Amino acid sequence: MSQSGSSHSMSQLSVSPDHSSSDPLLLNTFSDSDSPVMDPLAQSIHSPTSSHSSIGSPTTESCHRDRRSGHIHAEQKRRYNIKNGFDMIHSLIPHLQQNPNAKLSKAAMLQKGAEYIRQLKAERNQLKEEMESLRHQIDALNTSISNCQSLLPATGAPVSRRTDCKMQEMFDEYVRSRTMENWKFWIFSLIFRPLLSSFNNFVSSSSLDDLYSSTMHWIEQHCTLADLRPVVLNSLRYLCTKTEILSDPEKLPDEAREIVLESKTNKKH
Repeated sequence: MSQSGSSHSMSQLSVSPDHSSSDPLLLNTFSDSDSPVMDPLAQSIHSPTSSHSSIGSPTTESCHRDRRSGHIHAEQKRRYNIKNGFDMIHSLIPHLQQNPNAKLSKAAMLQKGAEYIRQLKAERNQLKEEMESLRHQIDALNTSISNCQSLLPATGAPVSRRTDCKMQEMFDEYVRSRTMENWKFWIFSLIFRPLLSSFNNFVSSSSLDDLYSSTMHWIEQHCTLADLRPVVLNSLRYLCTKTEILSDPEKLPDEAREIVLESKTNKKH
């Protein structure tokens, strides 16, 4: 009887492995014990390596993505700058501008650019030489001018009125002869006489070419409307006061001839 009771009690105390693993109370009991053997689930929960890998993995991937994006952006910027540089070289070289559709490698384009730079340097050196030569010529001309000026008299050359008087006499004689042929020429002489002085000082008669060119310049500078208007006004005023054109216009032809003959007589006396 005692043996059967003890065996029954032992059977009640014995626990099957499946039942003990599923009982929470037993799990707590064994986990809190000092046994060196731990449950695998508890090891995975309390392991620092597993917790670190599960937390740090997204941050590492984000850093890799940012770094890769930065490298891609820098590479794109570098290629863009290189392309802009070659496009600028293509636009600056005349030989490449003449053939915009020509396909050239970057090495060939750099070679063309170097050749163009050498050409520009040669042209620049040539211009420097020409400028230096012109500067020497200017210095030589200035020296010649200074030498010529040093040979001139200090008081200047005296101005002779002989030429002016001769021109005036020739003009008066010509007016008399033409007025005797046609009295209207005397009216023209009244307009031209004030211009005779500037004509004599400006026009050169050293040669036919000089006479033509100086006369054309004189006409451009001294025969403009602004210059002729006051001359014509003074001539008309003289005509109205010297003759009777306002009261008796028919006498004007005879009066013109008398005036030119009278001026000749006065000069003889």
